[in-house]
Amino acid sequence: MSATLRYWLMFGFLCLNGNLMAQYAALDREMEKALKLSDEGELIDAFEILTGIIQERPYFAEVYFYRSMVFEKAGDLEGALTDLNILLELDPMHTEGIFNRGMVRFQLKQYELAKNDFRSLLSMPTRETTTILYQRPTFATGITGIVSQQSGKKDHIYMQLGLVAFQMQEYQESIQSFSEAIKLNPRQPDYLINLGKVYQVMGELALAEGYFLRALELDPYHPVAHQYLAELAQKTGDWEKAVELYSQSIADEPDFYLSYKQRGFQWIQQENWQEAFMDLNMANDLQPKDVEVLFNLGYVMEKLDQWEAAVKTYEEVLAIDPTHVRANFGKGNALYRNDQWEQAIAFYSVALVWDPAFGPAYYQRGITRYRLGKKIDACQDLHKAVGLGVIQAKEAQERICP
Repeated sequence: MSATLRYWLMFGFLCLNGNLMAQYAALDREMEKALKLSDEGELIDAFEILTGIIQERPYFAEVYFYRSMVFEKAGDLEGALTDLNILLELDPMHTEGIFNRGMVRFQLKQYELAKNDFRSLLSMPTRETTTILYQRPTFATGITGIVSQQSGKKDHIYMQLGLVAFQMQEYQESIQSFSEAIKLNPRQPDYLINLGKVYQVMGELALAEGYFLRALELDPYHPVAHQYLAELAQKTGDWEKAVELYSQSIADEPDFYLSYKQRGFQWIQQENWQEAFMDLNMANDLQPKDVEVLFNLGYVMEKLDQWEAAVKTYEEVLAIDPTHVRANFGKGNALYRNDQWEQAIAFYSVALVWDPAFGPAYYQRGITRYRLGKKIDACQDLHKAVGLGVIQAKEAQERICP
């Protein structure tokens, strides 16, 4: 081969290589732009950029990984799963993709498939990531908040296996997985808390308390630890201790709505209606549309004689779940106390459609019908209420239906 030919071949190779490098640099910039937009909440713009790259280079595996994260952030878990499946067809050893697919499958309640993904990672070698440019320290997923760069660490994998087994009610397997995670990283309080939660569900309350307390030794301001300790106190009937622990959880994390929700429930048990109202109202502000919070808030409003507000709150519950028996019953009660008797009867009747054995609805409908002068119908309702064990109904029946 002549020197001239070698020169031109080398020149052509360098030009081709230079063009490829320039193309990949341009892709890098586009993907970085898309992820920046995603971080800023501009999900549609990020999606369009990543989709454009896929249309141009459908076999470029990495872009499916990042578009899956945009899908997930937008709440489209099925879309995320589809992209992760394509990614793993193109690159079966993409460990971050396998980990994220396990997380998405977990959220979709595909527990057996999620378990398969996480288990496969335990036998796979950790490889150099091809995504350094686009990594972020953590990506919150609603499960543990630990994803992406952390996916190669075995303690996180065992953590996920423990959560999957817990959801499948395979408690011994869950204990084993969380225990492995603790062996690998004994300084992580979340592992201790999750292990304690398994023991709590199994009824091993002393063991559960021990793990929650160990977690607090590692992180004295961990709100979930105080939350779970309060639940233990609640189970044993120690209402004052439960309130104290929920209060500590709120002090540690003022924006953690569950502590307000649970403390509000404790105030209800103690018939401290004003404190219950304040806590449940705060819980509703922090996490709107929680049916339990809204229902209990409506119930407390009844106790505080806020009848119109109670009606509106029960309506919010029924907008989410029209079949909610106690919300229909509660709205009937609030309407009754506001002297709207015909409307009250309608909602007692709806409650009985969804639960024909709900004795209190028969009792209240009977009393309401009696007030409207419908004595025969009232006595039929009271008779049914007595048969269902409603104590007040027997006295009312004896008085109204001699």
